[in-house]
Amino acid sequence: MAEPERSGLRLDSRDAILKGGEHGPAIILGNPDESRMIRYVRHQGKKMPALGKPKLSDPKIADLGKWVELGAPWPKATVVPTTDNYDWTKAREHWAWPPVKKVIPPTVSGARVRNPIDQFVAEGLYNEGLRQSPEAKVFVFFGRVFLDLVGLPPTPDELSEWTRQLGGNTAGKLNDQAVRCWLIPC
Repeated sequence: MAEPERSGLRLDSRDAILKGGEHGPAIILGNPDESRMIRYVRHQGKKMPALGKPKLSDPKIADLGKWVELGAPWPKATVVPTTDNYDWTKAREHWAWPPVKKVIPPTVSGARVRNPIDQFVAEGLYNEGLRQSPEAKVFVFFGRVFLDLVGLPPTPDELSEWTRQLGGNTAGKLNDQAVRCWLIPC
């Protein structure tokens, strides 16, 4: 993990190094002896490195000096990200940033609803001039749930047994039981 920048100096792109920080450019292309970064790693002037870390080896310092002397070649062109002219007000208008608002589900007369999502679906159907399909018979509903969760249709024996066991609140009981059997085979 990279260390946080100090004095506004970033070393993650060539442009950032050339721009420098609060104390000016970190390097002067072609002139390592006048480059602040090279003077620091050589321990000339201001004490470097900070936080008691060991000094770079002489070959590494020589490599850095040669790199500056060669014009600080960089593998690819990069752009220094800046926040100077960034329009934060406009950015906050993006759809992902506003706080979530509580939405009251629409009411559609005559719609068959069991939960709030059904109300939105019913409204969409109504707006398109469509009606809800009739409620599926128990064995059809069971077959759909079984196919979704198990990937195979139920056998006739499973279908009769489940229909017998579930009785009244078929949808809720069936979904609950089918999920349990899917997780832990019945």
